[in-house]
Amino acid sequence: ASLRSQPTVGGGWLWVGSDNSMGYALDAETGCVHWSFEATRPVISSIAIGPMAESEDRYVVYFGDFGANVYALDAQTGEQVWTTQVEDHHAAAVSGSVVLDPEGERLIVPIGSWEEVMSTSPSYECCTSRGGVAVLDVKTGRQIWKAPTLALEAKPTWKNASGVQQYGPSGSGVWSSPTIDLKRNAVYVGTANAYTPVPDGGASDAIIAFDLSSGKRLW
Repeated sequence: ASLRSQPTVGGGWLWVGSDNSMGYALDAETGCVHWSFEATRPVISSIAIGPMAESEDRYVVYFGDFGANVYALDAQTGEQVWTTQVEDHHAAAVSGSVVLDPEGERLIVPIGSWEEVMSTSPSYECCTSRGGVAVLDVKTGRQIWKAPTLALEAKPTWKNASGVQQYGPSGSGVWSSPTIDLKRNAVYVGTANAYTPVPDGGASDAIIAFDLSSGKRLW
């Protein structure tokens, strides 16, 4: 298995995800495993950690997987606090790293996809996914808001040489970690991978700003 999740260290422990769909808590000094957790899909996002609500000296780790599922686990035990799927498209993924806001009340989740892998098949109807950002309540996993990177949903465009219907615009997934700007009450993300050669309003290979409170696109 590959390791693309950047480890997070604190209190003599180390938390990390893996392409084998596992999350681990390790002893930072010895590498011994304190606990492991099996996610639904591979975990490439870095681990975010914050205090557990209404529980003194307890912490929660947060991460996403390649099925667009977001998990909150007790940092000391690995027990699941909650899980939320932020996008139900079959190729949706949490492809960047989740980020806690400075107040520790909201979790900002980047949404991408791996639909480009399927698009190599001439029999695949490419492509209908689009990137986005979701903000979750850290206590419950409840979605506060979600905003797409593409303003328009994919529509039928043309048929390829095999007679298979193609769609667009699509793609523009968020592969970077969101950046929070408290002064301007904004969150910034970088996008990439426009899947189809149709106008997308400049949403791919771009930086997009959303209002942190509402999800409204600022620019």
